[in-house]
Amino acid sequence: MLDGSLCRYSYSALVNRARQAANALDRLGIEYADVAGMHPPGNPAASSLA
Repeated sequence: MLDGSLCRYSYSALVNRARQAANALDRLGIEYADVAGMHPPGNPAASSLA
């Protein structure tokens, strides 16, 4: 959540989100043992990379 509030997931929802992320990385050509970084929106470190 962008507003800093707590977000709760069930285990099945977490599995679905993890599967979505894995599929997205697969479509981008990221393979097992490749290194990929993530900078979520609102992260101060992400703004320093732009």
